[in-house]
Amino acid sequence: MLSEFGTSPWAHADGEQQASVDDATMSDLLAETLIPITSVPRHLTNAGYRRHDFRVILRWCLHGVGGRKLESIRVRREIYTSVEALRRWMCKRA
Repeated sequence: MLSEFGTSPWAHADGEQQASVDDATMSDLLAETLIPITSVPRHLTNAGYRRHDFRVILRWCLHGVGGRKLESIRVRREIYTSVEALRRWMCKRA
C-alpha cells in the first residue's frame, strides 16, 4: 500500500524498518502493570505523596514537567500509564 504514497519515512536505504524510540517505550510499557491515569492520584496517595488532580496527571503525560513526560499510551479514549513508569518518573523528579 505504500506504493501510491512512496516509501515509508521509517525505511532504511536497504529496506529495513527502523523502530522508533516511542515504539520501544510502548512495548516496555505494555509489558508492565497498566493503570488508567484516572487512578494515578489514588496510587500516589497510597504511596505517601500528596493527592494530585487528574488534570495534573494528564498534563504530566501530554506536556511533562522539566522536559520529562510521564510514559503513557492511549487506547481508544482512555490514557494508560504503568505503576513502574510512574515510579520511574517520580524518582527522576526527586
